[in-house]
Amino acid sequence: MKCRGLTSGPVVISDLLQSPEAKKLKDAGLMVGDEEVIGLMLRALLDPALAQGVIVDGFPRTAVQAECLKILFANIKALHAKDAEKYPDPIFRIVVLIVSEKTSVERQLSRGVKAKAAGETLRKTDSDPEAARARFTTFLEVTHEPLKSLQGVFPYHLIDAEKSVEEVQTLIEKELGKA
Repeated sequence: MKCRGLTSGPVVISDLLQSPEAKKLKDAGLMVGDEEVIGLMLRALLDPALAQGVIVDGFPRTAVQAECLKILFANIKALHAKDAEKYPDPIFRIVVLIVSEKTSVERQLSRGVKAKAAGETLRKTDSDPEAARARFTTFLEVTHEPLKSLQGVFPYHLIDAEKSVEEVQTLIEKELGKA
């Protein structure tokens, strides 16, 4: 947010998905339905506080969501073409943080240890190694290809997130500085 001069947000999709049905799916390492995710995300983006821009974390996650993102971008571009003063030119960037299955599972379980120590609610994927592996597998099978389909549509940045938080942050800032 600092790198892009954003003061509001972010919109974190997993935070929007707090219904009992969504929690059950997430706990099993599965995905929440496209209609619910897209609807919640679009409603969140209508917040006037986000008019100058926002980071959306965790979207898109499926092929349908990736196609909806392309349509949203095209529609905003069309509005901008009709009235540039009322509708700013949209700027979309895709940043994908990628880690190995081993690192993903370790980080999920570590997050679970911290959440438990803080008395926070745990997701099953943060306490069960098999559920954590299932979540990573779901990412590879459901999310990774749709994200790759956005290459060439938007500035696309694939970040090796195996490094420390500080090193990954520096890589993200470097990549976004190019865009």
